[in-house]
Amino acid sequence: MPVIPEELEMQKLNAEVLQLREAVRNSQRELEIEASLERVRARALSMHQPDELIGVCKTLLAELQTLGFTQIPNTQIAIADDVKGSYMNYESYPNDKNFIGEVSYDSHPFIASLAAKMRSNKHAFFHETISGAALGDWRKYIKSFSNQPAPKLD
Repeated sequence: MPVIPEELEMQKLNAEVLQLREAVRNSQRELEIEASLERVRARALSMHQPDELIGVCKTLLAELQTLGFTQIPNTQIAIADDVKGSYMNYESYPNDKNFIGEVSYDSHPFIASLAAKMRSNKHAFFHETISGAALGDWRKYIKSFSNQPAPKLD
C-alpha cells in the first residue's frame, strides 16, 4: 500500500514535535541548574564572616538535592593553609549536622591525598571511593572527631 503524502507530512511533524519537546525539557533542566547556582552564589555573596561558609555548604547541599543528587553524603569547603600544613574545613550533612574545624594535612593518608589534590590546582575537584580495610580505618579516623557526624559511615 502506497504511503500517502499527508501521512509522510504528519510523520515529519510528529518527529519535529518530539524534537521540540526534548529541547524544551533540556532547556528547563538548564534553567533549574542555573537557578540553583544563583541561589548558591547569592548565599556566598551575602557572607560577612568566614564561619558563614557553613551556610554556603548547606545551600549547596540543598540545591544539589533539589536537582536530584540525593546520595551525596555531605558538601564541604576546604580553605588550604600551606604554611600551617592544614586546611580550614566547613562541612554540611543532610541530617542538618555541621562541622567546622582545622584539619592537618598529615592527620590521615586520605586527608594527605585530598590536600595534595587541593594544592595541585586552584579549581581541583576531589572524588574518591574508599572500601575494604581502608574504609574501616577511615571510619575510625572520622569517629575520632567527637562532634563530626558520619551518618553514611554507620
